[in-house]
Amino acid sequence: MSVTIYLSLIVIIVVALIVIFLFIKVSQAKKKISEYQAIVDDVMRKNAAAQAQINNHQERVKNEEKARVTNRDSIIDSLHQAGDLRDE
Repeated sequence: MSVTIYLSLIVIIVVALIVIFLFIKVSQAKKKISEYQAIVDDVMRKNAAAQAQINNHQERVKNEEKARVTNRDSIIDSLHQAGDLRDE
């Protein structure tokens, strides 16, 4: 065989090796991306749960403050005004 055939064969083999190498690297990158996406999803879920707890706590604090401020007479008066309390 001539030298050009050998050189052509070497070039084809080198190109094939490069393609295989790139294919492996792309598949590894996709795997890493999916791992990172799972981590991001987990963090977002935990963040949403923490935010819900914060909102619930703030609402509870507001309700407790309202409960401390209101007394029995003001509650009865507001129920009378709203028509939610029967006259005795």
